[in-house]
Amino acid sequence: MLKNTFCHIQRIGLATENKLWSAGIHDWEIFNQSAGIPLSNKKVASIIPVLEESTRHLATGNPHYFIQYLPVNQYWRLFPHFRNTIAYVDIETTGLENWCNEITTIPGGHPKSPTCGHLKIPHPAAAFKT
Repeated sequence: MLKNTFCHIQRIGLATENKLWSAGIHDWEIFNQSAGIPLSNKKVASIIPVLEESTRHLATGNPHYFIQYLPVNQYWRLFPHFRNTIAYVDIETTGLENWCNEITTIPGGHPKSPTCGHLKIPHPAAAFKT
């Protein structure tokens, strides 16, 4: 999933990503091997080093790099690559009273062992083990 996205690259959004996919460029490796990329030469030249850096961070298991650049609504792409380092948070609330709200955390990849209680995560990156 993560190798199929280009949304973590500055000035590449879903529309440009879809344009790349429509041109048959479905992942980072194909991008690096393609001649007919439907972007300007300047844009292509700026993307190549970002994909090389992305490949290094993925190989070393660094989700923080991608969290820094991916839009929040694209974090789901991290799951297959970092499932054992993710903490899942399920917040049950009616929004009416503080005393009846519960937060359940599920350690990465183990949905049968939840922990209930109160948890504050200041930033989504804090949900990853380092």
